[in-house]
Amino acid sequence: MACFKGFFKKSKSGGGSSKKSRPGKITSNPFLNFLRKFRQEHLGWPQKKVAMEGAKLWCSMTLQQRREYYDQACKIRRKRKCNPGKLTNNPFLNYLRVFRRKHCKWNQARIAIQGAKCWCRLNEKQRRKFYKQARRRSTNNSRNRCH
Repeated sequence: MACFKGFFKKSKSGGGSSKKSRPGKITSNPFLNFLRKFRQEHLGWPQKKVAMEGAKLWCSMTLQQRREYYDQACKIRRKRKCNPGKLTNNPFLNYLRVFRRKHCKWNQARIAIQGAKCWCRLNEKQRRKFYKQARRRSTNNSRNRCH
């Protein structure tokens, strides 16, 4: 218990300059990416003031100045959109994972419709790969279950 003595006490250093802020993650919202950086530059300010002043500065910025934050947001959107998901026990869904990876700019409805059409056109040899994945997945799941 002696190890934790004084662990939860607040430090008595009065200087606001020692404050640190976690950088935070890059989001798909360009304004929030800007605000994250603005907050790091103004650590001593209260959150409300940071939000108000950051919003004023954002509104006064030109499109060229905002471009950096729009690019960050766009990269994150693309990264999230192309996430194929986990392997399943269903061979068709495993095929859709591969199909989604190839066509990551398409919306979900188009991926489902076109993916189903392409699945129907596959011959048995081409489908076998996805059936094997599903079979492997189902046998792994049954081994890990407690009975």
